[in-house]
Amino acid sequence: MLRFNRPAMSMLPAAGGYRSAGESLSGPLNGSPVVWAFGVAAAATGAWIIAADWIAAAGIVVLCAGWRYLRTANGPPVLAMAFTFQWAQITMGVYYHALTGRSLDTMDLSDYRPMVLIGLGCLVALLLGLVLGMKVLVSPRPSGDPRLANAFTWSTLLAVYVGTTIATGTIQSFAWEVPALTQAILALTYARLATLFMIFRRLTYPRIRWGWIAVILLCEIPLGFTGFFAGFREPIMLAAVALLGVFDRRSVKHWIVLGVLAVPMLFTGVLWMAIRQDELFEDVDKFVDRLWVVYYPALAVSRVPQVLPHTNGVILGRALTNLVMPRFLFPDKGEVISDSEMVTQYSGVWVAGAKEGTNIAFGYAAESYVDFGVPLMFLPVLVYGFLIGMAYHWWLGAIRHRDLAVGLATVMFWLCLYIFERSWVKTLGLTVTMMVYLGGLTLVLDRVLLWHSGGSRSTRPRRAGRRRLGR
Repeated sequence: MLRFNRPAMSMLPAAGGYRSAGESLSGPLNGSPVVWAFGVAAAATGAWIIAADWIAAAGIVVLCAGWRYLRTANGPPVLAMAFTFQWAQITMGVYYHALTGRSLDTMDLSDYRPMVLIGLGCLVALLLGLVLGMKVLVSPRPSGDPRLANAFTWSTLLAVYVGTTIATGTIQSFAWEVPALTQAILALTYARLATLFMIFRRLTYPRIRWGWIAVILLCEIPLGFTGFFAGFREPIMLAAVALLGVFDRRSVKHWIVLGVLAVPMLFTGVLWMAIRQDELFEDVDKFVDRLWVVYYPALAVSRVPQVLPHTNGVILGRALTNLVMPRFLFPDKGEVISDSEMVTQYSGVWVAGAKEGTNIAFGYAAESYVDFGVPLMFLPVLVYGFLIGMAYHWWLGAIRHRDLAVGLATVMFWLCLYIFERSWVKTLGLTVTMMVYLGGLTLVLDRVLLWHSGGSRSTRPRRAGRRRLGR
């Protein structure tokens, strides 16, 4: 039976200090650099041999670097997870072809290789930016005060989860009735996901309650099919992030569970594609090709600058202008150019757009290439990663209650980082909107709870360097 008002065990004293949950489970975050380098080299060589393509080896190196340098000492592994999801969208077709021998439409109808390399280059720039940003602004060590471990009791947390789940649909409908505040109101609906992650996090420590996690996922996945935008994906990923926070690489059971989580992700993804296209696929080729989002960008790379010139920053400039002109202050601001229009213009093929009630993604990497070409296109990605890295540590330190801080950081930075095919205008807009509205609401709630508990003076976090994996 779950006990309410129980302090998080990860904050209780241990050996004269405060030991994190992950420290006792997983050991050091990074092993010997030499051993790591040999392991990565072996995996990359194996991928090269199997795929008969050196790009497969490059992809392995980038992925391993992401997990080595983004697995922070005092926060959830959400940055590494989001990085991995982008990596999969860039490289999935390469490995699928290597393992199955099946050729995808993207391979047959476009010169995909330059775009895959450009995508990996964007990931390297993003990784460098994130790491530099987190080094510039080091987050404070979580307080050892048990009063700051959990902001809510179990009963309150469950009540908030049920309430936000019921209200989300109504709030989303209302948001579109207020065009000037649509994005701000929609951002607040993500509080439901933050609450969901806080529940998953509590169910993973001091022991993992597999049954309760399964029950919640069985409720959340069908609920995700009620919307158009694959809402079933986030609960699975949030559960995976929570489990990785206490992951023991020596436990066979933990490896099996992570593998099991991949099964509903694949199954629901194929089913969702079938529902949207009114057909069941005989195989997963089209599903993989849909997730491998390099087709239209690859066509654009083939046409720019040979057919169309680089735009010298026009696309990014429009995104920044849109960012500093919020609609509630500038109600007459024009509509943002749709991704479908960008695809038609630069890829040279007609795609369905707003008139057909859809939007075909182009992506920030393709936009950066059209704007600046190689290598200047990687500079905006580096700067964005740098700012996100600083913000990640700032939010973890600014929110005093640990579960609020981790819940906010997980949801906010997952949503900001995990999509490779999102345009600059949407990426920057979502990032700022989430931090101002969802982050601001969480910060106010955190301060109110501190004031109510009388702990605002006695529980100030101390500045410290990095530490082992904590939550």
